Amino acid sequence: MNLHEKNSEAIKTLCEKHKVVKLYAFGSVLTSDFNEEVYTIGKFLFGILEKTFQVEGK
Repeated sequence: MNLHEKNSEAIKTLCEKHKVVKLYAFGSVLTSDFNEEVYTIGKFLFGILEKTFQVEGK
């Protein structure tokens, strides 16, 4: 089971919250090769993006 399959509901909720119409996944995230180190880096980068695009009043 890959990351997308494990977290599809959380990804869907996050996309709805931020009004994401399309989301593309590629590379190791689609395979079982995706590991904790890659996840940690991605989580850090996503946190930066989330803060950067945060809508006022939310």
